[in-house]
Amino acid sequence: MALVVGVAGSGKSTVGRLLAERLGWEYQDADAFHSEAGRARMPLGRGSVDGTPYDFRTARPLGDLRLDTAFTGLDRTADGRATVRLAHPSGRHGVDLWLGEGTRYVQVFTGDTLAGPERRRGVAVEPMSCPPDAFRSGTDLTVLEPGATHVLRWGLSPWGDA
Repeated sequence: MALVVGVAGSGKSTVGRLLAERLGWEYQDADAFHSEAGRARMPLGRGSVDGTPYDFRTARPLGDLRLDTAFTGLDRTADGRATVRLAHPSGRHGVDLWLGEGTRYVQVFTGDTLAGPERRRGVAVEPMSCPPDAFRSGTDLTVLEPGATHVLRWGLSPWGDA
């Protein structure tokens, strides 16, 4: 048995099928082995965040909300930037992640699935050009021809009192 592991949308299924074919093995998608509860938590598409716990257009604490979630349709300023503001619990300082050209999605991960002392010690925010499963679905996937380029602009800006 060969097991191909990677994040959602990284091409595991494509590589797995090709590898199985080349070796003359039967291909099985590991996603089929997820529990019923695990499959129920997997995203099935896009949905509005209006009126849900996932609506962060107005600043508020994350609280106990578990996130391993991609967001799109980001509110942008006149110059085309969206901003994710992370604040210290005091509200006096933090960091802004600004998302510019090419950044159509942002993935937010609260670390609830990590073990022991690493669990929920921080929050990860990742600028992305496409959703996590884009290699599988093709949704918003940027395909480059040889010699072509793709720009993804983002940055960090600290704010407040240290």
